[in-house]
Parts: sequence; C-alpha cells; structure tokens
Amino acid sequence: MIKKLHTFTEQSTFTIYLFLQIFLGFIWFNTSAQEVAEVWSQRFDAQGPGNETVQASVLDESGNLYLTGTSYTADTQHNSEIVTAKYAPSGELLWTKRFVMPYDTNTVVFSEEARAIALDEAGGVYVTGLLRNSSSYRNGSILTFKLDAANGEQTWHAVHGPGGYGTTVLMEPAALAVDKNGGVYVTGKANNSTVASGYDYITLKYNTANGAKIWEQTYNGARNFNDEARSIAVDDQGGVYVTGTSLVDIDMWGSRYAYVTLKYNASDGTQVWRAQYAEGVGVLNDPKAIVLDGMGGVYVAGTSQGDGKDFATVKYAEATGAQLWAARYSRSMGDDEVSDLAVDGAGGVYVTGRSAGTSTLTDFTTVRYQAQDGQQAWVKHYADSQGRTSIARTLAVGERGEVYVTGQSYGHNSIASLVTLAYHSADGAEKWRVEQSDLSSPGDRSIVLAGTSGQVYTVGSAYKTAMRDSDYIISQYSAAEGTQLWTTRFEGLSSTKDAGSAVVVDAAGYTYVAGNTYSLGKQTGGVVVKYAPSGEQLWVRQYDEEKVERFDAIALDNAGGVYVAGTTNQYDYLTMKLQAEDGGIAWLATYDGGAGEYDAARSVVVDAAGGVYVTGTSYSHGTGRDYATIKYNAVDGAPEWVARYDGQNADDEATAMVLDGQGSLYVTGLSHGQSFDFATIRYDVATGAQLWASRYDGSGQGDDIARAITVDAAGDICVTGEIVGADRTRDYAILKYSAADGTQRWVTFYEGNGGGDYPCAIAADKKAGIYVTGYSALDRTNSSFAFATLKMNAEDGTVAWLSSYGVKYKEARAEALELDKAGNVYVAGSWAGAGGPGRGSVGVLFKYSGKDGAELWQMATKGYEDDFFAMTLDAQENIIATGRSFSNYTDNDILTVKYSQEDLSPCNTPVQVQLYLPPSAKQVGHQVRTTADFGQFILAEDTGIRWTWGDGSTPSISYTSFGTGRITGQHTYTAAGIYPVGLDFSESCLKPENAGYEQWLPVYDPEAGFVTGAGSLTFAAAPFALAQAGGELHFNFNLRYGKKSATAPQGQMSLVLNNRERFKSSSMEWLVISGEQAVWAGEGTLNGKGRYGFIASATDAGGPGITDRGDRLRIRIWDLSRGNVLVFDNYQEGGEILDMASVVPAITKGQVLINTQVTHAANKDATEAGQLRAYPNTFSDKTTISFMLAHEQEYVLEVYNLNGTPVGRLGAGKAKAGKEVKYELKGSGLKAGIYVARLVTDTGAQSIKVILKR
Repeated sequence: MIKKLHTFTEQSTFTIYLFLQIFLGFIWFNTSAQEVAEVWSQRFDAQGPGNETVQASVLDESGNLYLTGTSYTADTQHNSEIVTAKYAPSGELLWTKRFVMPYDTNTVVFSEEARAIALDEAGGVYVTGLLRNSSSYRNGSILTFKLDAANGEQTWHAVHGPGGYGTTVLMEPAALAVDKNGGVYVTGKANNSTVASGYDYITLKYNTANGAKIWEQTYNGARNFNDEARSIAVDDQGGVYVTGTSLVDIDMWGSRYAYVTLKYNASDGTQVWRAQYAEGVGVLNDPKAIVLDGMGGVYVAGTSQGDGKDFATVKYAEATGAQLWAARYSRSMGDDEVSDLAVDGAGGVYVTGRSAGTSTLTDFTTVRYQAQDGQQAWVKHYADSQGRTSIARTLAVGERGEVYVTGQSYGHNSIASLVTLAYHSADGAEKWRVEQSDLSSPGDRSIVLAGTSGQVYTVGSAYKTAMRDSDYIISQYSAAEGTQLWTTRFEGLSSTKDAGSAVVVDAAGYTYVAGNTYSLGKQTGGVVVKYAPSGEQLWVRQYDEEKVERFDAIALDNAGGVYVAGTTNQYDYLTMKLQAEDGGIAWLATYDGGAGEYDAARSVVVDAAGGVYVTGTSYSHGTGRDYATIKYNAVDGAPEWVARYDGQNADDEATAMVLDGQGSLYVTGLSHGQSFDFATIRYDVATGAQLWASRYDGSGQGDDIARAITVDAAGDICVTGEIVGADRTRDYAILKYSAADGTQRWVTFYEGNGGGDYPCAIAADKKAGIYVTGYSALDRTNSSFAFATLKMNAEDGTVAWLSSYGVKYKEARAEALELDKAGNVYVAGSWAGAGGPGRGSVGVLFKYSGKDGAELWQMATKGYEDDFFAMTLDAQENIIATGRSFSNYTDNDILTVKYSQEDLSPCNTPVQVQLYLPPSAKQVGHQVRTTADFGQFILAEDTGIRWTWGDGSTPSISYTSFGTGRITGQHTYTAAGIYPVGLDFSESCLKPENAGYEQWLPVYDPEAGFVTGAGSLTFAAAPFALAQAGGELHFNFNLRYGKKSATAPQGQMSLVLNNRERFKSSSMEWLVISGEQAVWAGEGTLNGKGRYGFIASATDAGGPGITDRGDRLRIRIWDLSRGNVLVFDNYQEGGEILDMASVVPAITKGQVLINTQVTHAANKDATEAGQLRAYPNTFSDKTTISFMLAHEQEYVLEVYNLNGTPVGRLGAGKAKAGKEVKYELKGSGLKAGIYVARLVTDTGAQSIKVILKR
C-alpha cells in the first residue's frame, strides 16, 4: 500500500515561520521555561602535520636564537598561525609559542602571517605580522605582540586595522624595530585614504610595557597613489628612519617611483626630514633595507631601473637627510636585484642579491662599498656548479671581519638547496661555503646570523618529504672554517580540521567519540576520545595518516571493549578494538577485497555473544564495488566469516546495518541495476549465510539510496532512504520488510514541497511506531531546507504526524535520531544562517512528543559555526551530541556537548550586591565582621548564598534576619595575608549582575617581623603623571610593628623618581608580612606637598648578595585630593597589587630584606655580633662608623639621606670574623641633617641614623 504525504500548505508555512521566531528567541535569550540544560561542552583540537615557513630571526647577546614564521594548517594559504620559537646556543629548543588571539567579536581572524621579529634589552620579544580578516587578500590588519624571552608567554598584543569580516581595507606590516627607551615601531603599508587601490606608508609606535599605541604616522606621496614602506631602523638619540618606494610621477613612459626615506621624532612622530632617490629611468626604485652605522650615516639599498635592474645604494646624513653619496652596480648580462644590506664597524657597506649569470640564469652577487665615499671595494659572485638558479637572500657581518651570505640554488625540480658563503671583508676572498641540498621551495626565506662567540647560524624552511609539508630548519656553523656544529628541525604540529562522526555512551555514563582530522588538503587520520560523565577528558587516541584514513562508526560491548571502524590510508577496511579503561589497542584488523583497490568500512555493531560485525563497500576485480560484511571474534579480532553481495554484477555500497537479537544481521545500501536501487540483505550471524535479499527500485526514474535501517517491535525490518520520484525530485521512502522472507509489507513516501527531500535516520519504538528524520526543501529551487520528522504506524505505514521546522533562505539539516524509553523523539543537526550576524551555523537539538509530534523543547549551540553529526542518550536520558565547531584559532574542532533535562525555570534571579568590610586592616586572631547588601531585594529565606574568605576555609553564612536585604558574615583568620572576600552563588538561584563586587581584606600579625630595603629599580613609561617617560626610582624603607598591641606599623618610606620627584611617607596604615612577601599601605607627600595614598608590595628572594636582583618591589601612588587619581604604578600590568599572587617587578640594585620572627631569632647572635655603631652619633666634623661580624662574609656600607638618595659608599669588601671594621664619615660637603648608614651583608642588613650639625 503506497501512501503519499503532501505538506507545506499556506497554514504550515506560517507555522514554520512561527517556529523560527521561537527558535531565534531561544538563541538570543535564555528563557526560564527551558527544561533542558547544557551539562558540559568539550572541544577537541587534534594535532596534525604543520607546514611551517620561516620569515624572520634574531640573536640575543647570549647566542640564543629566536625565529618566527607562519604555520599553515589547511590546504591553501589560509587558516595559518604565527609560530615563534627560541633555541639555546646548543640547539636545544627552549620554547615554542603559537600566537593566540583573544576572542573578540569585532575582530575576525582568518589567518595570521609573520613578518618581522626584534628583541629589547629587558627580555622582550616582539613580533609583527598580518592578521587577515577573510579569505580575500585585499584586507588585513597589522598585528604586533610581545612575548617574554624567558618562557615565551604572551605579554600583550595590539591590532591596528579594520578587524571586521569582509572588509576591503588592507594594512600590512613590513618591518619592526625596538629602541632603548620603551618604544616598539612597526612600518608597512595601508590603504590610501582617498584612492581605494593605492597605499600609503604607515608607521606605528607602541609602548613596550603594555602595547599601548603612542603615535601613528602615514605618508602619502606626491601623486597620492602607491607608497609602500619596506624597512625601518631606530637610533639611540630618538630618531626613527623609514624607507620605501613611492610613486612620484606619471608620464608618457609610465609610472615613476623613487626611494623615499623619512626620519621621525621618536617621542611624538613628527617628521624631521624627507629624502628622495630617483636615479635611473625611474620606472622602478624599490628599496629593500635601511641600516644605521652609529656614526651619523643612514644607508638604504634596493633595486633601481637603469638599462636593466641595478643595485642602488644611498648614504644619507642622519641629522639632516642630506644625500652623501649614491652607488650603483650593474653586471653586464642583465638584471641585478638587491635582497639585503649590512654595515660593519670598519667602514664597510655590504649589499647582496642576485645578478644574471654567464652560464646560469642568476648568481649570488655581493658588493662591498667604502662607507666614507661609496667607492666599490670589491664584488663577488657565486654560480651554482650544476648551472641552477641562485638567489642570495640575506647577509650578516661577523665580529672578526667576515661577511656571511645565504640564499638558495634550485633547478627545474623546484626543490631548493640552502647555500651559505663566508667572505673576508677586506678583499672579498671566499673563506668557506656550505650547501644543504634539496630542502625547500625556491620562494622560501633563508636567513644568516652572525653570533658573538664564533658561530654562524642559518635559518630556513625544509620539506619533510619531497615537496611536501615544510619545517623550520636551523643550523650552526663554526665561523672559522664553516664546520657544521649542529642542525635541527622545528617540526610543528598544527591544528587540524576536526569533526566527530559517531558517539556512544556506556552504562556508567562514560562517553566515547570517534572523529576525523583533515589538514593540508587531505584526510590525515582518525581520533577516539573518552569523556567522564562530568565531561573531563580521560584519554585520547589519535592515529595519523600512516595508519588511519578515517573513522566512521563506533560501538561498545558489555565487557570494556570499544570498537571503531573506518578506512586505512591504503583504503582497506580498518577495525580496532580499544580498551575502555585506557584506550589501549587490544587488536587491529584490516580487510582488502583482493583487488588492492578502494575498501571502506561504514558501520560496526556488536552482539552479546562476542561477535563484532563490520560492513561497507569493497572493490573486487570483475564485480566492482560490493557489499562486504565481516564477523570478527571480539576477543582476538580473528575473522570468522566474510559475506559479499554483488547485486547485478555492478557497483554496490553498504551504508547501514542492524542486529535483531534473534541471530540475524541485516545490511542495507545501494546496488546498481538499471540505476541504483535499495538492496537489503539478511545474514545468519553464526555462519554469514545470506538468508534473503530484497531490492527496491522506487519509481524507476533514477538512483535510489538507502540510508538507515532498524528493527521494529514485531521484529520486522524498516529501511529509509531517498528515491527519485515521478516528478524527478528526491523524496523520502520508508519501507517495511518481513523479517522471515524479505517480503515488502508497505512503502510510504514523503514528497515535501516540490524540492529535494533527504532522510538520514530511522528508529522504532516498542509500541508499533516508526520514526524518520531528515531535511526537506521548502521549494523547488532547493535554496532552503527544513527539518522534517515523521511518525508512521508500523502496521501499515500510515503517517501519524509530521513536524517540520525551517524558514526560507536558511539551510537546516537533520543528521541523527534517537528515542527515549517513553517513545519521545530527539533530532540533532545544524541550521546554517540561524546563528545571528557573523555566524555560519548552529548545532541544534529538538525533542518531540512521540504521541503527537508536539515540540517539547529545542536547544542550540553558541559557537561561531557549529554542526551536530551524531547523537546518543545515556541511561538517565541525558543527550550527548557530537560534531564540529569552528574557532578562529584552531579551525574546526570536535565538539561534544552533554545536555540534561532538568527543570531550570525558577532559578535565575538577578541581584545587585554591595559588600561592606572592616574599614581598616584586621589583626590575626581577631574576628572579622562583614555585610552584604542586596538593595531592594528582600531575603525571605536561606537562598544558598555563602561567604568565601579566601583562606581555604569552608564557606559560611549568617543572616541578620529574614525579611531584610542584608546578610552578615563573621570569620577569624589564623595567618597574615591579604584575602579576597566574596560570595559563593553556586548553590543559589540568585545571580549577581554587577561584576567585581568582591573586596580585599588585609590581615596583619604584629609579631611577624619587619621589612627593610634600599636600592633602585627602573620603570617603563606609563600613562601616569609620575611615569610618563619611564626612568629610575630610588627607594629606602624600614617598617615594623612596635609591639604586640600595635594597630599601625612604625617606620617610613622614601622614594626619589628620576632624581626630581621626592615622595615621603607621613603615616603608615598597615603592614602584612607573609613568608617572603610584605605589603604595606599609608599616606605621604610629594615634594613636601599634598596628600597621597600608597601601597607597596615587596618580595625578598633570599639571595646572599649585596645586590639581589631576585628581590622585587612594586609601588602604587594616588592623589587623595583629586578623587584618588592614580599618579604612579611601576607595573600596572601586574594586576591587582593587593593580590599577593600577582607579578611584582624585579629591582635593579640594592636589596629587600624581610625578617620574620623565625629568621630573626635564628640570626640573633649574628646580628648582635655585627651591631652597627656610630661615635659620636651627633657630629659636626666627622664620625666613626664601625661594626664587627661573627662570620667572614662580604659587605657593603653606604650612606643615604632621608629621601633615600645615596650620598656615598664608605666601603665594601670581605670582613674577617670577629675583627672590627671602622670607617670615617666626614661632614664636609654635606648639608646639616639626618643621614642613614646602611650595612648590607650576606646574612642581612642593618641601619643606623647619624645627625650632622653645623
């Protein structure tokens, strides 16, 4: 009996639209009526082979090598990342970092490409690159970021450019430089403001400390068209030099370009001078590099059009920009093109590049000029002995008079060798040469660097295998003879395109996901991930392309076995049994149909008797592709039988199978007759014997493809798939066969709205219901699709209900179907275009009533572009769905989400919170009382809110009284510290709307000891009144509590900033000492005026030296008379200063000493033996300062005024045990007043005051 179901009338179209409104409302708002909640969501980013190309490299003074480049993770030059690495002089990889862009909806990241790298003297590594916003090469932003040289951690990043998706504005960096005054400079090109297709120079200055942009300058040349900066250099006197190519004229011969070199003032970016070089015919003048010689010379080298292309090198005066000389080089055979430029300290200027050769296409060409007058001293060529093309890329100058050049030689096979040469700088005689054969693409960058300890480094890119997947390659050579000392590769693993393909859950609630990875234009392997019921990732088993092409199915047994089926890299069936406990491989089986051709497993099922069944398609000579179904022994993976189905001696492909629990296995798929038909087979599980085969040809109009199969409550077989209907469009077809003999009992069609209809899944309940889901076109254009889910009566195929969900111009695709114990229906899939502006798709879940098809709830993911491909239910009817989710940083990841079906409706009440803590610090052992005020919200009962005290204690609560908007808390701290006091809302239905309501509470111990220190530190420029230019701070402090009952500490703190601004404490509020850290607060004056608050945080690293660079100090000062405006902080990027776990910057000179009571008692005898004395204490001419130490040790004795400024050093050296050391302090040259003599030894520090009277 044939049933036709026609849908999508005007009324149902309105219903679909209404459903859309509800759905979009759900996406954008968390409605309280939801009965489903996300329990956890996990992303898995598989790692696959990367394709790394090096771009820039630099050495520090210790011989550590830093390199940066681009790692491509897809099959095109898109979805790339910037990868930076540090190597020790020994070749050891110290760290590697991929740039991670924090998520920002205003900045779309399509790819990142490195351009340049630089170092400062304070341990900063700076990288600039291009941040593309889409696949178009006509857009992009300038990305600059800072890494910590010690560990590679990212300190800050800055993006300058359009940011948004699909923009056509391009800003692209070319070069980077760092000065010694806290400035990092980037130059490049930016779209011309008036001519859309043109460019201007762009130069940016950032603060090295925090990445804040200080200034921006653009240069638009004479013709308002193409101006592109190429290189940048900085000097130590506040000069920034930029060179590039600029269109200066257009005449009958075409466009005329010139070198245009600019000098900017580093402080504010104002242009100081402009210089132009436009010799030759002017069609091409393109500089490649700019360098300074430190003696007033600025050098620019590039390529200039003459009779052909020539080297052109120009020297300018640093102060005025006046051209001092220009030198051109032209080899007689043809074009000459510059690649790099360097100068030495002995009057040499070196330019390298390529020139047309005599017997080769091009050779390396290196020229030395005299810096004084530009006269050519020598020129050297390198021609490849095999006649290959050779191009020099970079050069470097060594400390011993050598010049090093590296580049590439390549022939017709397009695989380049890396060639490095060493020349004597005086006469250009070749000293040595080395060649690394057949490494990389001819266009890849190669870099040579000269170390300070007799080593030469080369950096380049090298293929892993012939012309495929390149790595960074780094080599070190002896500068003397070119002997290779070591070579190493950086073989990066990059994020791959990942997607979950199947998911199962065991009886204990553990989830197993099978998925696949895709990278560099090909399938790269399979992966299996196990998650705990709580969502914790327990293990991962990733198999690369050497073994696995892909995984398509997963199943579990009841004895701890996990079975995955898929395809090997040789296109054979692959079946693996993993141990559920740890993912270890129990066995692995492959199957080749015998022809050595394509064999791919598509489905795996397991029975309770130890049988594992796999089916798919397998190629055989003579019959083509056949169904191939295999039974394995679950214990050892031994095959027990193989059954092949060859239909009508043409191609056949199995797509799905099911066990009936009664000794039979059913397989369905597509089999070629006149066209493709459904073909369903019944096998005996014991022997593999075929019991029957049934075919279905639909309307006979075209290909019919079976997609899914199930067993109904009566034990009969139901199959669904797509057929070509009488109207030549694709429709659902649902068939029921008798299990006994394969007789077709009925068929039902779903014809949708005249377009394509594609079923994907089928299920049967225990009450004679059959359910099918898929997606259906909303009109004949197939431009938009809706979910379409049907229930049929298993007895006759009549349709009980239809639920459709979609809207025009959106594409909804169902992928999976599950039933719960009550017969309710769950559908998973994706909906493209439904995620809102800027989002591609969302993964969606629906629950329908099995009785009438009413929608019970719906759920959607929140990612940028998500899809669900598979789904299952656990024993508690939690839903676990898997698929993929796109990220700017890792491309597509395997997304797995678990949902529960709890009632969450009453629990989401927003409140405003205000905390009230004690107005001053509290002493250890004293009770602390706190209050939380919820404003107008009245607490009628215990709402589950608890106080958190920050010391690891159990959260607690006490109510003032019900019926108010306040709760109180009380707590006693047992140890000194600064603790974050807040509220725990995790067990409450109240949710705070205002972030940052938590507060810090200082708790002090008056018997904890004392803190003292004197010395100096440097600080970077910051946007505060006392720190705008950066500089140096001298400090002197000494604080302690006078007695046990004291409520405020004694002592003082003096600061001198840049020898101008003098800060002095006037009162102390509290002092917290905890272990090696001390934090104190108080008030003070600036230059004897005003009223300022301050907090200081110090760390004693415990070093024995007189100057302990491990000691740390941070100071924050604010103006109390101007609304607490912050006027100084030497490390604001360290975060909250009250947080004793925050980062505190190191001092540069002197020492911080924290004496706790324990260490004070332990060193009591030594301190008394080393008592510092002055006699007379009050003097007018001179006084004698003496001390005696109990143990022989190093010492320094210095004198400071009360502002903390050093007056002079009396002495330093090694004092013998028990011997008195004396020094005279003379009053001549000193002003009358109080001075502090400070003795610092390996075991501590002491101070004594002396008074000078006139």
